Amino acid sequence: MKKISSVILFVFLVSAFQSQAQNPLPSTGHRFAEYGDSGRKFTDETAGFSVIMKDSTDGGGVPIAEIRSFIGQSVPTSFGIYSDQKGSKAIFREDTLLIGGISKTSKFYMKSDSELEWEIIFESIPADSVFSFPFDCRNLEFYYQDTLSSYERDILGVSRPDSVECSYAVYHSFRANNEYTTGKAFHIYRPKIRDDKGKTVWCHLDIDTVGKFLSISVPREFLDGAAYPVVVDPTFGCTSIGASNVGVGSNWCYSTLYTSDHYTASSGDKIDTLYAYFTGGGSTREARIGIYDVTSGVPDNKIMESSRVKLAQNISPTWTKIAVNLFLTAGTAYCVAVGDFTPSETFLMFYDNVAGAGSEYNGTALPDPWVNNSTGAWHISMYAVYSNSGGSGNIYRRRIEQQTLLLRD
Repeated sequence: MKKISSVILFVFLVSAFQSQAQNPLPSTGHRFAEYGDSGRKFTDETAGFSVIMKDSTDGGGVPIAEIRSFIGQSVPTSFGIYSDQKGSKAIFREDTLLIGGISKTSKFYMKSDSELEWEIIFESIPADSVFSFPFDCRNLEFYYQDTLSSYERDILGVSRPDSVECSYAVYHSFRANNEYTTGKAFHIYRPKIRDDKGKTVWCHLDIDTVGKFLSISVPREFLDGAAYPVVVDPTFGCTSIGASNVGVGSNWCYSTLYTSDHYTASSGDKIDTLYAYFTGGGSTREARIGIYDVTSGVPDNKIMESSRVKLAQNISPTWTKIAVNLFLTAGTAYCVAVGDFTPSETFLMFYDNVAGAGSEYNGTALPDPWVNNSTGAWHISMYAVYSNSGGSGNIYRRRIEQQTLLLRD
């Protein structure tokens, strides 16, 4: 019986490879390095992001695809996906990992230097419409990005791409600023399924952090009426930038209640640089970025504010970088705030939905002390770079400067 199963599996993989030959993979030109026993490492060291793939599905505790972020830092993160097809054959074909089974094939490859594409291929109608994969993670929090409410969309004017609705923003559990930038490790975009005739529909993604399962639900009616083969395509994007944006004006200022965003200074610490990710779109669109100390988890006294700076003069969003030289008090926590926007102008602020993360002041100028008029779910893409005056200056690898916003169709 074992020999017959092996023959069936071999024929299935040959068939899968023939299918791939007819529908070749996109050429990424991505180079990999051998990593350990039969593994390959896809990495961009300047981004502090790496994907490691292993052709092992023996259930020996080895993830078949692992995403590592904040590489080389004191508290890195990892997210490993395990095969749900134990005993299946996993092999590399050039820079692609294929895992064949009787019911489906999984295919992993780098779509770009910062995106891991995972394609789950069904050759015939599956019996189930919910597919669950075990995972493990270290130092990560998963934040669901829901569909926009009518208030968010029509009143606030929030923009959230279809691939971001019902997706997950993944953040470091307790680190931000410096080499951890905004604290965001990567984004798991909402998967879409497409059939052999190009018909598509969105799927539902669910991350169970207690049971450690990633589940994808496909509409049953689509599976029953599709032209096979069909492909489900979850994508993991390495980005530190919030995937939603909202227009902000001169009557509000914003700071953070998110604990990881608060930095507690050591002796000799100072702030070197402030970063904020906005779209301005005009030379007259300016704002100020400030630093506050933190008391009982809430911004308190204003320690400094920048001169008025132009936020992203181009239509495309970019990082605004402000050089500062502010010495800090050891044992005191600090956070970043932004406000004093040019009147009668609109700016796009980028963020991820994180419940209770944002503190909002209803006023034009950055207040002193801070006034928390309302608490929002906006984790804004801004942060500070700190260094210690007793060292050799700022040695942090600023992956943020190489990054732009990843938006999927």
